[in-house]
Amino acid sequence: MTKEELTAIARIVSDMIKADNIIEESEIADMKEIMSYYRITNEHMKEARHMRFSDAVNVLTMLSRQKREVFYEMIRKLALSDGLCVPKEVLLLIALKYCLVNREEFHGEQRPYLINCPTSESALTDQYMVYLESDFNRARNEEINQIFRPLVDATSFRGFNFIYIPRMVEEFKAMNPQYVKDVIGYMAPSKSSGQIEEVYSRLCQMSTEEFFHNVLYDKLKVKMDYNSPPTLLINIGCSYVPYCTADGTVQYYTEFLCIPLGNRRILDLVYELLDFYQQNISIRTLTVAENPGQFKYFGFYKALFDFLIATPPEEATIVFAGIHGRRERHCVIFKTKTREIKLFLTPQMYNLYFEIAKASSNGEGIRTINVDQPNLSKLKTAISKELKENIAFPDRYWPEKVGNYYKLRVDRSKIAVRKFNFEIQDFEDVIIS
Repeated sequence: MTKEELTAIARIVSDMIKADNIIEESEIADMKEIMSYYRITNEHMKEARHMRFSDAVNVLTMLSRQKREVFYEMIRKLALSDGLCVPKEVLLLIALKYCLVNREEFHGEQRPYLINCPTSESALTDQYMVYLESDFNRARNEEINQIFRPLVDATSFRGFNFIYIPRMVEEFKAMNPQYVKDVIGYMAPSKSSGQIEEVYSRLCQMSTEEFFHNVLYDKLKVKMDYNSPPTLLINIGCSYVPYCTADGTVQYYTEFLCIPLGNRRILDLVYELLDFYQQNISIRTLTVAENPGQFKYFGFYKALFDFLIATPPEEATIVFAGIHGRRERHCVIFKTKTREIKLFLTPQMYNLYFEIAKASSNGEGIRTINVDQPNLSKLKTAISKELKENIAFPDRYWPEKVGNYYKLRVDRSKIAVRKFNFEIQDFEDVIIS
């Protein structure tokens, strides 16, 4: 096995041992057995301190199915060795089960994966299951509305919050409007009465897609695929990673398991997850109580509210305008409602950017082996320099490595090419499809 794979194993073992905050003698014995089996050294354990749990699991997805299953059984034995399996341990097991063992059940579909976001120690520590989509899916939303009460009852009984953005918005709409506006005024005292009305209106019109792109993706920095299919997002806890040295500042990362629904009914998937949770949990989790009529200011509610009271972001459309006479440079325009920012690139950089953007609009991106790295580096520097102080969410517009692909994290409706329309005898911007 590679050094990276052994370091990943060391990280997962370490997280599982620390999950219940008590290190038993039996756990140390099982840890030694795993270290001996994989020939893990103290150097691997040291390096593991700088790897997040989600990154470690994603590394191991490249192993053969047999190796993944053997490792999972060893970790499960470790988790159960002291006869006590706390919620954090079970959540880690769920993540490992779906990412390493159950991957083959998603043949032909996008498979479960783990992501993380930088966070404070207690920002998103509650147990959440969240339905997410990057584009409105009518069938899925009708399905959830039909079985919403069974979903909430089943998850809350086992200590989870089930978050469905339209129902979250309905909670706010059902409150006394003046009460909500008074809270907005209290939390954002610099806002005028007209601005408070605007925030309230945006709150009452929030959609799952807007929450996905602007709150989860850009504010919380949860970097799912920007054009993600209907997905169940599950909070599995935090990773603690010191900067540079073991004595350095600790960075907290909230970890999420993403399970694309594919052809599955969401209620079936939730029951499957909860059954596994119930079979392995040793400590009874407190039931989540519903408190209608109260203005919640924590977790996803806080993130939603903080986004709304901020100045609404002005997104740009990337327009590939083609060759520009001046110095034979190629022009890319970042176009908002109020301004245009022009970026002049070399032909090589322009073509690379266009190919990545075109592939990103299809949800895939370009494989890393097909990318000219020197020109990619120059391209990212040029975009960053031009946009960093001039546009909202500038990191959406430069290529980012996601797995074995480079892609843009911008909505497909925001990528266009400028073409000459012979009927109107003028240029027009056409969305790439």
